[in-house]
Amino acid sequence: MKTTNLVSLLKSFSKDEFKEFGKFVRSPFFNTHKDVVRYYSIIKKGYPALDQSKEFIFSAVYPGRKFNNGEYLKLNSRLYNLGLEYLKCIPDKFTDEYKLLGEFIDRDLKKQFQASYKKLNDYIDNESGLDNLVFVRKIYIISSFIRFHMNRDEQKKVCDSVIKRGNYFAYQSLLWIMIQLRDMTANFNAFNYQYNDSAGYYYIKSLDLEKIITGLEFENNRLGRYLKYYLYCLLIMLHPENEGYYDEFKNAFRMIYNEVNRLEKNNYLARLQTYVMNHIQRGNMKFVNELLSAYKFFFDKKNVFENDIIPMPPFRNCLALALYKKDINLIKELAGKYSERIFPDYREDTMNLANAYLNFISKKYELVEGCLNKFSFKYKIHKIDVKHLLLRMYFESNDIEPLLLLIDSFKHFLNKNNSISENSKIKYFNLLLLVNNIYSLKNEGNKVGLISILNDIKEKKYELYELDRLWLIEKLNEKIDNK
Repeated sequence: MKTTNLVSLLKSFSKDEFKEFGKFVRSPFFNTHKDVVRYYSIIKKGYPALDQSKEFIFSAVYPGRKFNNGEYLKLNSRLYNLGLEYLKCIPDKFTDEYKLLGEFIDRDLKKQFQASYKKLNDYIDNESGLDNLVFVRKIYIISSFIRFHMNRDEQKKVCDSVIKRGNYFAYQSLLWIMIQLRDMTANFNAFNYQYNDSAGYYYIKSLDLEKIITGLEFENNRLGRYLKYYLYCLLIMLHPENEGYYDEFKNAFRMIYNEVNRLEKNNYLARLQTYVMNHIQRGNMKFVNELLSAYKFFFDKKNVFENDIIPMPPFRNCLALALYKKDINLIKELAGKYSERIFPDYREDTMNLANAYLNFISKKYELVEGCLNKFSFKYKIHKIDVKHLLLRMYFESNDIEPLLLLIDSFKHFLNKNNSISENSKIKYFNLLLLVNNIYSLKNEGNKVGLISILNDIKEKKYELYELDRLWLIEKLNEKIDNK
């Protein structure tokens, strides 16, 4: 089977989902086509590869008949549409109960409505794994309560509920503001995608969020704790200079750690990482150890990351910061037990990169190249990691010819690569320019020129990643002292 919509859909199913889908296909309530049942039974034998030819499948479904591509495509379409219907039927406790609540309203079944309403409220208040739609669910069921009693001309009963719904509207709005601001900031950091002229940004900037938050009374329950955490997520983004907000952000998360789902735990690490990396880029390194401790905490935990796979972005950042701190023990853990939990396709390269960092710190440069020569580059960003490390290595070891060749190839790579943001390209081009100029001035014995470049770097006259800026300052000081 070629990669069709059907194949890509079925390959997205887990083993259990594929098995349950078979029951769905065989159910006469959902499917009355026996040839589709036979089709499923045949491809089941080839699952998960799903590589049988369409001619083979057709002859198995319709023995003795000549292959007809139109009939095959019709068969394919029917099974694909059943797959879509199956996805719609995957149970979701809240959605199913909420639909039932609506039916009880339409049928004016008071006892059933009251029981279902209480059940939904209890579910939201006690469900494991809070997420950022919790207040939306509260709004939905309170709106149902209002609708039920308005239909019965019992308006007086809904007054408190109208106030509660308004509170939840306010809470959910604040959550969405934080999420929107986070995503716009991420787009800017990754792709230099401007958002300052958007309506969303103007709206957020027009709000006196500190005044709004001051006026809130947090409920003394897990929803109140969750809201408090999100508000400090927002405040550290809007006021990164206020370290008091940062402390509250961390404390608020500690209070809800056991109450939120896996995604929220991942989001916390991403927010902490963004906050600290932004401070690093401003030259403030005081939070580096906190971030490294957080990485270790989450990397050591089970069931925090999906399928227990450590994502590449935090792993790469952790490795870069461990190199900055020259933390050999942490890099050994990254090369060992943590690399073993990277996505399988990237695992070997990631392990080789961490080992290359270890050898680089120990100045075993021949072993660095040995590690890097094994790369398959299935994770494309590793191309930058490798070039970046080689640049440092050739520069520190005074290996001039490879250094000059690498600078040239790095420039070509940046010019041709559209996936790298313009902001990042500027910083990498400046790094290459400075390395080249430092080499030339050192070769000429021009100490005054080296001091001038050092001062320019310290005064931030060149846009650079801060870790590169600190590395250049360290190496320039060494070269000037040796003159």
